[in-house]
Amino acid sequence: MTSPGNRSFGHKPLSGYDKMSIILADSSTVLRRNVRKLISNTDCTLEIHEAETVCDTLCYLQRHTVDLLILDLQFPDGTGFDVLKKLSLLDIRPSVVVLTNFPSEVNRVRARELGADYFLDKSYEYEQVLSILEKLCLAHAAGQSTKSKGTHVRRQG
Repeated sequence: MTSPGNRSFGHKPLSGYDKMSIILADSSTVLRRNVRKLISNTDCTLEIHEAETVCDTLCYLQRHTVDLLILDLQFPDGTGFDVLKKLSLLDIRPSVVVLTNFPSEVNRVRARELGADYFLDKSYEYEQVLSILEKLCLAHAAGQSTKSKGTHVRRQG
């Protein structure tokens, strides 16, 4: 797992808001770099971590509180569905954006059933990650939780 430490991106923090913690879970270094570049165009202060395997993703999530998980479905050691299944074991769940090259309706339904908040096609909906992030940052700044405890609260994307 690659993690740049407490590296923050963004122009200025929103009033009353500290950092939003994000993990980019994708086996593609290029995709992680491109998502990092895309989301750095927000006014939120971000702490961004990266994982390239299911194991790295789950290990990080077990040790850290994360506000947003951006998750691929295909990994060398399993699937994003494996990660989604394990999220139910966390005390506080992050919001989840599934960002995949496999946007079939079967995958979309399964991801939603396992608690994904958003399901995006990498080829056509990639840039929506930024608007989702901004919406979550604004909700947090307004004192609304973007995470849920125990059972999952679904947000529409």
